[in-house]
Amino acid sequence: MKIITLVENTCLRDDIIGEHGLCLYIETKKHRLLSDAGQTDALIHNADAIGIDLSAVDTVVLSHGHYDHSGGILPFCRLNDKASIYMQRRNDNR
Repeated sequence: MKIITLVENTCLRDDIIGEHGLCLYIETKKHRLLSDAGQTDALIHNADAIGIDLSAVDTVVLSHGHYDHSGGILPFCRLNDKASIYMQRRNDNR
């Protein structure tokens, strides 16, 4: 299994965009997944810089609907319209 951080607050390379939020790329023998999508299209830029093909992602899991975890989902969907996307129906903070 391989886990690569595509988006988070800090970065150690000049060619990577850091932003408040999170996006993890997870690769197993059978699947290529995203856990969350960051807040912008930074996941696309960073995946390109690292050499990750987002069109090969088959599953996306959004942990919750806050902008910094799900804002990049629409830019992702313009690249990949085949991945299954899983998310909760609503954010119930009671």
